[in-house]
Amino acid sequence: MRKTKGFTFPKIFFQPHEPPLMRPRPFRTYSFVPFSLLAMLDPTILINQLVDAVIFVVDDSNIKDFIIGYRFSPEEYEEPGIKMEDTLYLVDKLADKKLDYLHISLNDFKRVSVSEQYKEKSIMQYVHEKIGGRIPLIGIGDVRTKQDAEDTLTNAELVAVGRSLIIDPHWTSKVLEGKEETIRRVLANQDREELVVGNGIVEFLNLTMPDRLR
Repeated sequence: MRKTKGFTFPKIFFQPHEPPLMRPRPFRTYSFVPFSLLAMLDPTILINQLVDAVIFVVDDSNIKDFIIGYRFSPEEYEEPGIKMEDTLYLVDKLADKKLDYLHISLNDFKRVSVSEQYKEKSIMQYVHEKIGGRIPLIGIGDVRTKQDAEDTLTNAELVAVGRSLIIDPHWTSKVLEGKEETIRRVLANQDREELVVGNGIVEFLNLTMPDRLR
């Protein structure tokens, strides 16, 4: 059995809208890691055990080239909630594990932290510097143009594109072929059937980019 490294987390991460002891826990993970009452109370310890458990299963399977990554949201606006210092601590620990990548979740790759002590740089730059080249970082956040992608790559090894690909599935090839002027920039209601965009996705897009819906 793969053993956890035993580091402790100085902060307790939890969703502010739900009391810690009321949130559901993935109990099946404890078939791979030792049961810990402390881990039930502190999700950061659970994260450590879960990551080690997944790595253990993949190693034990002898499947080659099985990619393991970890996606995270860097901070929450609610109080109490995840703060940048919490995220940087966690990222520092995750970067030393046998993961293939870390994937930050942002609505804007240029986004700056709400914390006063982390406003000199973008959130992604702080995270990238904390990783220090130990593991690839996937950047993301309202990437609409080739320049956006290149700017994202200044603080990441890879760039993920989501909403722009929903609007135009050929976004990548058009960028690579130098045909950015042909990229569809807005999602018209009459294009939904062609692009197979259902009501659920439309509701999500209406919340995240209403300016690009017609």
